[in-house]
Amino acid sequence: MSFWAFYFLAKTALHFTGHLHMQWLPNLLLASWVFWPVRKPLWLRLRTLAGIVCAVLLLYAESGLPSLERAFSQAHLLAGFSTRYTLELIGRLVSWQLLLGLAAALAVYVLLSARIRFATFAILGILGVGLHTAWQTTQQPRNGMAAAAASVPSATGGPAGNTTLTPDSMLTAFFDREQQRKVVLQHPASAFDVVVLHVCSLAWDDMTHVGLAEHPFMTQAQMVFSQFNSASSYSGPASLRLLHGMCGQATHEGLYQGLDSSCYVFPALEGVGYQAQGLLNHDGVYDNFAKELEERGGLGGKLQSNQGAPAAYRSFDNSTIFSDYGTLHQWLEKRKALDSQAPVALYYNSITLHDGVHAPDASASNSIATYKPRLQQLLDDFARFTQELKASGRPTVLIMLPEHGANLRGDSMQIPGMREIPTPRITLVPTLVYLLNTPTPPEAQVRVDKPVSYVDLFTLLNGMFQNSPFQAGAPSLEARSQAMAGTDFVTDNETVTMLRMPDQRYWMRSKDSTTWVPYQP
Repeated sequence: MSFWAFYFLAKTALHFTGHLHMQWLPNLLLASWVFWPVRKPLWLRLRTLAGIVCAVLLLYAESGLPSLERAFSQAHLLAGFSTRYTLELIGRLVSWQLLLGLAAALAVYVLLSARIRFATFAILGILGVGLHTAWQTTQQPRNGMAAAAASVPSATGGPAGNTTLTPDSMLTAFFDREQQRKVVLQHPASAFDVVVLHVCSLAWDDMTHVGLAEHPFMTQAQMVFSQFNSASSYSGPASLRLLHGMCGQATHEGLYQGLDSSCYVFPALEGVGYQAQGLLNHDGVYDNFAKELEERGGLGGKLQSNQGAPAAYRSFDNSTIFSDYGTLHQWLEKRKALDSQAPVALYYNSITLHDGVHAPDASASNSIATYKPRLQQLLDDFARFTQELKASGRPTVLIMLPEHGANLRGDSMQIPGMREIPTPRITLVPTLVYLLNTPTPPEAQVRVDKPVSYVDLFTLLNGMFQNSPFQAGAPSLEARSQAMAGTDFVTDNETVTMLRMPDQRYWMRSKDSTTWVPYQP
């Protein structure tokens, strides 16, 4: 008895239930190959062997997992995952409910295969996928690219009037504009500290999903950015984007190639009188994270010790993660003891919310299930630290800016936790600004809904250097926010580029292709 018909029927069902994206033409060719009558046993065995290899590779390509090339290139990083985390990821890929359903379907197939010619239904199923795909394709140009190519001005003054916008022309114009943008810091009119809290794995989509968007730490900030685009979906490039934030947005490749030294944030802060410091709540060993911050991020020799802070979690590689409050409190006590009157600029990186993180004694193996309590603790810790900063009496600008989201919900293209495609669910991150110890009571919260990114944030900070919010008569935060230029939504990584067209639809393109396709979550 052959199981090829079951293979194709099962894939058809999985396609229409959203578990994979079946490529109908390769499947039709494979079905024609394996269903064609062959009489000689040797040829039959060779065909079966070749068919199995093709079937496995085709199924992997349709699964939504990273390409085999990408997987092999990241093998050294995957090898660093703990056994616990590896098993958790396998559990996300294949649920026991799905396995039971397939087992039941296989039992029915075995019982009826002698009476029913399932190969015919398999071919019809593949053709049905093809017809459905063709119908979707005919709808996309009419409702998607045609509307997206309308003559609409971009958010930052890009092509307008009679200029027809296409993804390629928008992308070229975007990076041309970004190359011209640069912040030149002015010496502060009055000294104040700057604290940047860089948080791994927190997007608006994640925060809303777990119901913590109204946490007091969020609602009590003086400024909230609802459309801040972190532009990257992984920690390394996201950290470099922040640390290179004196310049406009670079391509992913540009982050690692001949960057202008004037783009570095913390050396620029040192140039206007700040003492730059870095601090992590982890060891920074995985993927040479700490080394990258020092060598490519301008924090060489600036990382402070986190030893002595209480341990809170175990990471996905089974290393220790320190308490956010404990680590920051320990830093603040050292800050208070500094003899120097120079203001301090701190870069703090937290991986408390990273996928795979768990409490040392936790029995639960699913880190997605523990995300909400970890986020609750993180925000509580930040709120407590903020109160200590306020109690110190030192004027401080505190910024919380996540690296990227966790992709807790997943979508039709990526399972929960996967971040290979830098979608808006991953890169639109909750960004806050606190002004602590101003001479007048804090203003009502200002919500900034325009699309912005790193260079806008540091332009805002530079404006505070020129016209300090800690002096009487300073411009309001509302006025400062209205003066921000904004940055159109573009994200990219090693393999994918995504942008938002003027009709608010998202289009993406693989970097080894010239074809743009719509992002459909």
